[in-house]
Amino acid sequence: MKNQSLNVDGAFYTNEEDFKIWTQRGVPPEGSILFTREAPAGEVCLVPKDLPICLGQRMMNIIPNDSRVTRFVFDFLTSDCLARYIDSVSHGSTVSHLRVEQVYDIPIAVPPFDEQEAIDSKVSVLKKHFKKLINEAESAIKVLAERRSALISAAVTGKIDVRGWQAEEQAEPEDMPMAAEPRATYQ
Repeated sequence: MKNQSLNVDGAFYTNEEDFKIWTQRGVPPEGSILFTREAPAGEVCLVPKDLPICLGQRMMNIIPNDSRVTRFVFDFLTSDCLARYIDSVSHGSTVSHLRVEQVYDIPIAVPPFDEQEAIDSKVSVLKKHFKKLINEAESAIKVLAERRSALISAAVTGKIDVRGWQAEEQAEPEDMPMAAEPRATYQ
């Protein structure tokens, strides 16, 4: 699990007999929440459709009593609130790890359903906005890496003359004017 999705490329598969043994307590239902307790703790994703899976020992399946709450709980588990909780209970460890009882103790304030819907709607808009920004940044990084490579190639092959080039002097951080706090507005 990574970035709120389940990737089965390179996954381990089992035979039908062992699958039945390992899923005696149930197969995680579609749309329920998978949760990692370690490596790293706190990764989540929704169980995809038509994919019978059994969980490893460091995984948990969260199935809210009311399926309407699933999206809200999922959004909460992807927030920094969970990260702060994990930090608060995993003292002195180099690898964050949650015991089962610590997962049960994750404090989640569940507001009335109409408030959940409003929060989910806002979070959905923000996630789409941030995903777009991330994609744009990744595209820009790719283009810059290509241009850097082309520039180095041109300099090495002599297509451009860099013998007299000198870097501009960089301002020290304390000499730089303080920028105002960036403010984002969302519609």
